[in-house]
Amino acid sequence: VLNLNQSQDIQTIATLRIILQVVIIEIHQERPAPQLHVSVQNRANRQLRFPQRVQPSQSVFDKYRFNFPAGSAEIFSSTGVPVEQTRTITIQGAFRLATALNVLHRHDNPPRDPDRRSRTVFSVEVPDGAVEVVLRQERPHEPLNVRIIGDLATVQVADEIIEIVTRMFSLHVDPTPFFIQATNDPPIRNLLELFPDLRPLRTPTPFEGVVRLILGQGISTENLAVVMRNLRDVVGIVPRGRPHAPPAFPGKLTMLAVPDRLLHVAGITLPKIQRIKQIAACLVGHPDLLEHLLTIADPIKSRTLIEDLPFLGRRTANQLLHSAYSFQDHLPEEPRLFQAVKRLYQLNRYPDMDMVT
Repeated sequence: VLNLNQSQDIQTIATLRIILQVVIIEIHQERPAPQLHVSVQNRANRQLRFPQRVQPSQSVFDKYRFNFPAGSAEIFSSTGVPVEQTRTITIQGAFRLATALNVLHRHDNPPRDPDRRSRTVFSVEVPDGAVEVVLRQERPHEPLNVRIIGDLATVQVADEIIEIVTRMFSLHVDPTPFFIQATNDPPIRNLLELFPDLRPLRTPTPFEGVVRLILGQGISTENLAVVMRNLRDVVGIVPRGRPHAPPAFPGKLTMLAVPDRLLHVAGITLPKIQRIKQIAACLVGHPDLLEHLLTIADPIKSRTLIEDLPFLGRRTANQLLHSAYSFQDHLPEEPRLFQAVKRLYQLNRYPDMDMVT
């Protein structure tokens, strides 16, 4: 029984019968009143699986009665499952989606015009499946429109996707002071002319960052892009109800469930498969260690915890702090950092830490 607000104006008397794959949902209202009766009937005597936010409160044979949380507003398909959530992210400072996509997909797609409207589509794995995510920015510096589509696109999932997108494109910070300072730095200024309004970019999830670092060991960035694309195509999950959506990057549980030979088909060597699966086994649980580090503001403590995972040493932990977490101000003594500074500023020798800072 759903107890509605007494002040709500209910004018319609209706009985709705929706047939799903294995269950029937019945919604019935006797008369205009603040009560709505909802029941789920198992058509095939199979075990019913309810979303986390909808828990059965009473069981009579194969019929269930449950309560929905108040205040939820969603778009429903003809199957009775929420299919789309729409959000808008307000951006502080300059941001161009096209610039970010040119950096993220520099080996896959032709460059986009940073002065025009930009759009991208990808999928994200969520519990019990995946959802499709559509990002669109009409003009540079305007808000980012986000659509979360799929049978699992609930309000809770939409909130998680917004957090991922915000962290992925560093939309939680205002980079204006950095852009002003960059005008007095010729190498950085030249870089921003090639990639205008570039912000720090992060992997969608820390686990994807770990997998990317392991797969990238010993191969070029071009080959890494091919392997990552193959991994999505071979074992990635396609959002339910969106058969033409791109597959989502496999999460830790998917990695554990996929046979080694299937990962090998994607172009991953057996030693790397074993490393990834051992790390995934250490992360079973919610939230796992890598997700918990998103709440820690101490980079040294975070690095120490990362090093406790198998096959992740100091160098990999330092790289992960920058590729998956927002520790822009933490500059480790990393040879690749010194090499990048040497090339960017055309130095005759490798810089020390004092020169870099």
